[in-house]
Amino acid sequence: MLEKLNDRFPKKLIQTYSVFPNLDEISDVVVQPYNSLLTLKRLTQNADCVVVLDNTALHRIACDRLHIENPTFAQINSLVSTVMSTSTATLRYPGYMNNDLVGLIASLIPTPRLHFLMTGYTPLTTDSQVASVRKTTVFDVMRRLLQPKNMMVSTPIHRQDKHCYISILNIIQGEVDPTQVHKSLQRIRERKLAQFISWGPASIQVALSRKSPYIPTAHRVSGLMLANHTSISSVSLLSY
Repeated sequence: MLEKLNDRFPKKLIQTYSVFPNLDEISDVVVQPYNSLLTLKRLTQNADCVVVLDNTALHRIACDRLHIENPTFAQINSLVSTVMSTSTATLRYPGYMNNDLVGLIASLIPTPRLHFLMTGYTPLTTDSQVASVRKTTVFDVMRRLLQPKNMMVSTPIHRQDKHCYISILNIIQGEVDPTQVHKSLQRIRERKLAQFISWGPASIQVALSRKSPYIPTAHRVSGLMLANHTSISSVSLLSY
C-alpha cells in the first residue's frame, strides 16, 4: 500500500504510525520476523515520517504507569490513539507555527533516511481518573517527557548513555503561558537533561496547542514528545 501511495501521489508526504511487535514474548505468528523485515523495508523506502511505537513499551507503560495488571487490546490501542491525536493536534487546531505536516517533518528530520521518530507522552491517566483534574506544570511535563519510562519505544538501558537526540518537538496542550515554556527550556538546558548530537542545533522545539473540546482530561497541562533519537536503531536491530 505504501508503494502504491508513493507511486500515485509522489508529491504528498506520507506519515505512518507503526507498532512494532512485542520482543519479550514469543509470538504465535510464525511469520512475524518476515513481516517485520519486509515492513521495515517499505517504511524505509516509501514513508517520509514513521512514528514508532512497540508493544513491549506499550505493555510496560500500561502495567507500570497505569497500574493495569493485564492490559486489554482496547487499553493498548487507547495509548496509540492518544499519540496519534496529540501529534495531529496542531494540524486540527492550527496556530502560528507547526500548523502543517511539512513544518512538523522539516523540524524533526534533517535527512530523508533519518525519519524514524520516538514518542513519549505524559501524564497518562485511565478513564476512572478523568473526573478529578490535577495540577501539572509545563516544566514537570517537559522534564518527564525526557525520562525513558515515559517513552513508547523500548531501547536497551545499558546503552542509553551512548545515544543522543537529533531533534525534539514537544507538543504541549492545555493552559500554558509562553513565558513558562521559556523558563522550562532554560532549566532543562541548565540541568543538561537532554544530550544532543554535536553536528546539529541543540534545542527543544515547542508547539502549543489547544485541548480537544470533545475529550475530557484529568490534567491541566499534558504533552507529547516527538524525538529523532539515535537509539531508534536498536529497535530495528532487535526486530531481527
